[in-house]
Amino acid sequence: MRSEMTKPEDLNTPAIVVVGLIASILVFAVVVLLMVVFYQVQAEQDYEKYVSRPPSQLTNIASRQKEKLVSYGWIDEEKQVVHIPIDRAMEIVLEELADDK
Repeated sequence: MRSEMTKPEDLNTPAIVVVGLIASILVFAVVVLLMVVFYQVQAEQDYEKYVSRPPSQLTNIASRQKEKLVSYGWIDEEKQVVHIPIDRAMEIVLEELADDK
């Protein structure tokens, strides 16, 4: 038995080109869409990891700094250096500036 072979003149070349072109455009569109989705999800993940929840170390440092801004205490007891609330320090500076005038 002899199998029938397709002859070059039997091929519908324009149809093959059109199908290939459409398939290429669809593959390109799917790749671009997947890249957009990937980068959007990655941006959301990065925001969630780094922006929305500060690390506990930074939270602890910030709370200690806030406490120092509103409290009295020693910085160096031997040298008699203290820290005072920032609002009180601003009042003192304003009083000193008013006295100088």
